[in-house]
Amino acid sequence: MPHEPAQTEAAHFFRSIESLILAVFGTLWILFAIQLLNDYWLWLVFAALAAIFTIVPAALSVRRAYRRRPAEPTISLERDRRIFAIIHIVEGVLIIFAAWYLPYSGRSLWLIPAIILIIGLHLLPIARLVQFASFYVLGVILILLALIGARFVPGLQSDGYKSLATGFLLWIGSFLVFTRNR
Repeated sequence: MPHEPAQTEAAHFFRSIESLILAVFGTLWILFAIQLLNDYWLWLVFAALAAIFTIVPAALSVRRAYRRRPAEPTISLERDRRIFAIIHIVEGVLIIFAAWYLPYSGRSLWLIPAIILIIGLHLLPIARLVQFASFYVLGVILILLALIGARFVPGLQSDGYKSLATGFLLWIGSFLVFTRNR
């Protein structure tokens, strides 16, 4: 079933914003992994270059999508904007709660997998909202990374590798959006 043009442009706009969010947070995950793994120089150079090649295109994609957005906000655009905001607010609240509750309850080793799980889960409704099936795949991969990582490879050292994998996956998601929105 084809979407009406305004709805497709709105999806393009929100896809671009999500791409920028993924690029920025992918970079933060990589920097966190660098700090955990103590491999500063090798990864720092790579992270700086990769951040430039993910954040800049994502920002350009947002700019291009902003210009192409519908001139008159439609009811569906406003509804999608609210849903987009609610999804991200719920994600942020859940991450803050996990960051408070898990260490407080003596389950600090579960913190990184819990945050990865929340990020993966948030991508599932985003995929439908922005009409981008690759986010379903990315969300499922992140969920599996969180569940498998929490169960089979707990520990601070492995948190660095889980963080590194999460950062790369978020960058890949950002890149996929950029290539689709061209």
